Amino acid sequence: MPSIGCLQDVSQLMRDWKEVNAKEELKVLDPKVPLSIERTLLRWLRSAVILSSLSIFLLHLGDKASRMNGSLVGVAALMMVTVPIFKFLRRSLDVSKAKAVQPMSDRGLVQAVSFILAGVLSTVLLVSIVLGK
Repeated sequence: MPSIGCLQDVSQLMRDWKEVNAKEELKVLDPKVPLSIERTLLRWLRSAVILSSLSIFLLHLGDKASRMNGSLVGVAALMMVTVPIFKFLRRSLDVSKAKAVQPMSDRGLVQAVSFILAGVLSTVLLVSIVLGK
């Protein structure tokens, strides 16, 4: 069922994108808002690049535990790319539609990535203990 909710979110995102692109009126917007949204995305992407570099390093090590840990960290890095991109698109469309009246403080993304990383790191420790030498 969570995949159905994700598909509905993506379809809603596409409908909103078409609606914003169809409008011809220009809105006066403080330039700090879109730039702060972009800065946040770039910070997430920078963290994902660091994690993917760690993943590649672990994948190139010889033992089985390192390869498994590298693939887990790689999955976490992919999650840290895709989820913030969708959040960036959503926030950009909300700014374009002028839906957000006050500055948004969304902690859901931070909490989700924190839980993903905690799960990956605990699995890395378990794999290292079980398969380690």
